[in-house]
Amino acid sequence: MPSSNRRAALALVLGALVAGAGAVQAQERTGDVINALQAATGLSGDDPSAVEGPNTPSIADISRQLVMPRFGAFARAAARLQNIVLRRCSIDGHSSDDLEAAFVDTMFAGSAAVSLAFGSEFNRTAATSVMSPFGDEGLGRTQFAVLMGSAPDGPATLTALRSLEPSYVGLPALGYALFDMSDADGSCDLAMTLAANVATVARTMERRWEAGLVEAQWTDPTMPAGSRRRLFDMLVGLLRTLSRTEDVLSPRPRGPLGRVSGNGQANAAFVQGRFAAMLDIASTVNAYAVPGSAADQRTQDLMRNLRDLSIEARALTGSPSRATAATMATQVGAMRPFVQNDVAAAFGFAPEALVPLLDGPAPAAAPR
Repeated sequence: MPSSNRRAALALVLGALVAGAGAVQAQERTGDVINALQAATGLSGDDPSAVEGPNTPSIADISRQLVMPRFGAFARAAARLQNIVLRRCSIDGHSSDDLEAAFVDTMFAGSAAVSLAFGSEFNRTAATSVMSPFGDEGLGRTQFAVLMGSAPDGPATLTALRSLEPSYVGLPALGYALFDMSDADGSCDLAMTLAANVATVARTMERRWEAGLVEAQWTDPTMPAGSRRRLFDMLVGLLRTLSRTEDVLSPRPRGPLGRVSGNGQANAAFVQGRFAAMLDIASTVNAYAVPGSAADQRTQDLMRNLRDLSIEARALTGSPSRATAATMATQVGAMRPFVQNDVAAAFGFAPEALVPLLDGPAPAAAPR
């Protein structure tokens, strides 16, 4: 396909992604999720002192200490990576100034940021937008190459398949374009498009949170039971991230486990960012607990397990071995029921209330 046609077609991919982000914004702040949480848990939160401690974090605390540092780091790293890709593709085609280091930094920051899967539908789906694995599966890469080099309707098919094949438009696919494709295959055209998409998602996550474009319990400190809803939100987000992490680390029919891309350092950064962010979430949840209570003991246990995994992850210098990935997957798999059944229950939430909110739409609001 001529380069000009490929550029135009790839621009359509980014346009569709940005349009999708706008559609998400239109669906949010309806109150359905907030009403559903109260109905699902069976708790009004009128007496949170039974399970919440005196130092329960405020919205400002959580934003300043947990959310904005991760979102800001991702936005800065993605913007730097985009600039390096543009310089390499537009100014000096032979330059790779800090390219791999910038990609690895963005993988760490992105993995950590999308782990904060709460507060808005945009945040809950960001992992799919930018972090879907693009591993060593030969079939997937062959299909990808065929789509990129096919007749003029090929890229249109890629756009149509965006929701079915999210791994084609995220950060792992960008790594494939940068380090595995050749210029003759259109690597620069694709890399510039994907780098722009990743930077846009990262910047949007940061700006939406700063602007208060999140669910009401994250903006209104006077909302009845708002603190309980934020706690519930973080527990569901933690469960969602544990599940997604286990999916990456678990054995798969094709290809090695524990990999989201073909770059070993980036795979290590993915695992490191994921465990670092989940430890941050668990630490924030622990701040809700009365010292010495069952909730305090359960979250302390969770933090110890996540801290051990985070230390193990930091020792990685490349893709985790099959044995390491399998061991991590087993540990993460054991944490999911512990968070749902032990941690959530210790805070007074019905464990079964968390299940329908993990990956599907929120249940309908309770009748008034």
